[in-house]
Amino acid sequence: MGEPVTLNTSPEKGFLEETLFLCVTRLIYQCEISRYQGRNSQQIGKFRATS
Repeated sequence: MGEPVTLNTSPEKGFLEETLFLCVTRLIYQCEISRYQGRNSQQIGKFRATS
């Protein structure tokens, strides 16, 4: 990440890709949470209380 930008990759492009990656990761995370919640809502309640 601390490397100089080379070739035709621009900071804007890298920023967009990182943002997209974060969005996708968050989406997957939310899906996993809701799926887990459906299976095991009691433990999620405990987990939410402690976090």
